[in-house]
Amino acid sequence: MASSTMVSPESPPQFLLHGSDLQPFIPLLLESNYIVSLVIFIHKFIQTPIIHKHFKKRILDSLSFHYPNSFSLKLARLLSLNPPFHIRNEAVSLLQQTLTVTPTNHYHRIRCDIFVELKSLILEQFKAEIHEKLLPLLSTTIADLAHRIYAFPCGGWLELLEYIVSCVRLNSNDDHDHDSVLKQRKGLMLLADLPGNVAEHCEFWKNNYTYLCQNLVVRIVDENARGDLKALVFFSLSTMLEIAQPLGEYKIGRLILSILLEKIDRHSDEEIVVTRFHFLRNFVSLDVDLVLSGKEGNIFYAMLRVADKNGASKELRCAAVEVIKGLGESRLSIMDKLMKKLSDVDAQRVIKVSMDMMFESDTQCFELGKSLLNWLSYRGEGSFVFPMLMDFLKTTYAASKDLKRRHTVMIVIARFAVENVIFSSCLIYAKHC
Repeated sequence: MASSTMVSPESPPQFLLHGSDLQPFIPLLLESNYIVSLVIFIHKFIQTPIIHKHFKKRILDSLSFHYPNSFSLKLARLLSLNPPFHIRNEAVSLLQQTLTVTPTNHYHRIRCDIFVELKSLILEQFKAEIHEKLLPLLSTTIADLAHRIYAFPCGGWLELLEYIVSCVRLNSNDDHDHDSVLKQRKGLMLLADLPGNVAEHCEFWKNNYTYLCQNLVVRIVDENARGDLKALVFFSLSTMLEIAQPLGEYKIGRLILSILLEKIDRHSDEEIVVTRFHFLRNFVSLDVDLVLSGKEGNIFYAMLRVADKNGASKELRCAAVEVIKGLGESRLSIMDKLMKKLSDVDAQRVIKVSMDMMFESDTQCFELGKSLLNWLSYRGEGSFVFPMLMDFLKTTYAASKDLKRRHTVMIVIARFAVENVIFSSCLIYAKHC
């Protein structure tokens, strides 16, 4: 049994129980070798009316926070007994809460020796789980554990990778083959959430990377593929893209990137689409220039296409422009060359998207619109785009009867003029570095 020694974080949340207030529950729920006492406590917690749940919830949250090692192990052992669904659901939720890395629940709060037993128990539970409503939470829990494992030099989680490949290999679209479809879904869910550090298993990926990528590409371009699996394939390919550079798979990485850019906004759920953009924003901010090489323009135009789409929401535009911002932050010279090749038609599209965003009341939207407009500040040998900008503002906004809007137009012009000088200086500096 893992020691129930309290972990002392720097600043625990004030709502948790501490010291003598929590001590009476330690022998019963943590130190006992019997899992039944924890099962009964969780069952009573679930059955308690919402207005009376608060104290029991504080107890469970306090155990999770102060005793993450012993509590996570106790919960994993509880799951291995396959209790009723309502118990499993609450136990997985508590386990995920315990394993999630946060500023106050950092990597070092769970010991490496705990990982050895945890990863076996949780993966076996995931393999055996047949209740599909529980799979997303279990998958997220495994991802949180994987992030912790790969933060330390403790051998990784090769068994997880081998299980993923075995599931994805099945590749059956037969709706009547429920077991096969369920296993595929499980494998794709896990693959979609893997941390980039799994690239450390070079020998494993040497034997599996190309095959897995080919399998996923076939799935994502298959118009007859199951919709639920196809949605998972996008994020699974995102994982393969993330590990392409450390594995030296630059050519395959560029192919995956092209496919993802084509498919990125093809989903009916905007929240999922925005999540895809957030992944891409994080990816282009990494040291992945060998994969990106020659694809910077593809990313820029794909994001502009989405941001310029009629009816695009503020959230979607912001997410797309954030990708462009992340792409250019450390690649000024590349963006400079890209802007010089930009046609007047595309420059006008940039102005339109920028202005629409800058006239939003949201501060973040305004700043992102301004950052997009700044890329037009220098389009070759000191030639500014003021005539184009002025004409757009004159025909689209300045004629408005809304005095506040007209005043805002003048502010935009003034700010753009001032910041243009600074931005151009940065570009000139980058060219000579």
